[in-house]
Amino acid sequence: MKRIFIIIIAILLPLLASATYINGINYDLDSSTKTATVIQGSYSDNINIYSQVTYSGVTYTVTSIGKDAFSNSDITSVTIPSTVTFINKRAFGGCTKLTSVSIPNSVTEIAAAAFYGSTALKNIVLPSGLKKIDENLFWGCTSLTSVTIPAGVTSIGEEAFRECLALPSIIIPSSVTEIGERAFEGCTSLKNIISEIQEPFAISDNVFGGIASDATLSVLEGTKTAYQNTAGWNVFSDGTTEIQTKRTIHVATAGTLPQLIS
Repeated sequence: MKRIFIIIIAILLPLLASATYINGINYDLDSSTKTATVIQGSYSDNINIYSQVTYSGVTYTVTSIGKDAFSNSDITSVTIPSTVTFINKRAFGGCTKLTSVSIPNSVTEIAAAAFYGSTALKNIVLPSGLKKIDENLFWGCTSLTSVTIPAGVTSIGEEAFRECLALPSIIIPSSVTEIGERAFEGCTSLKNIISEIQEPFAISDNVFGGIASDATLSVLEGTKTAYQNTAGWNVFSDGTTEIQTKRTIHVATAGTLPQLIS
């Protein structure tokens, strides 16, 4: 019986995940699936994650960035390969020197607070396959001046962009059906909100709490009255801000905002 047990362990041991540094990045290697996850380690400066890594003669495909993988590190930029599909919680949280991140369209899920408190991050283009902007995703990214929300996103989570003090504009695509509490609260520079939502749904009064007092909400032609009569959105018709009608939006290149024309 003891011999059988030893044989079973010998068979299973190579299949168990292992952690090891390869080219300066710490990976969790899964022999059963031949996949690798970037995990916590000692990181700084520019990070270039490769799509595949080889260890002990076995090649692994890098498919995810683990929870807290780079959190509170001194990294300044990150390039993520097109093999990655998932970025876990707080992966880049508290990276106060991080100024740029290249996220490929292969990424379909970014978990809560992934960039929380990355105070040097200036702009980001979210991947086209993303369906949800999770809660606290960019909370406290005080240098963020540009973010592109892809068409197809259906949900913007609670406090997703809270206290992004430098963000001047945001475009909310027509696919969005839910915006959580305090999603844009404390964005004191936010002056231009462009909503492409055809039928506005009720949101909390604090979604846009503390934004610029002269902020303007631009909406599709024919929807102005609906916005004025919908909870949360109606804060833009209280005398300090106003709803304007936009007729056409120019197609913009990634990372830039379209210009409104009358």
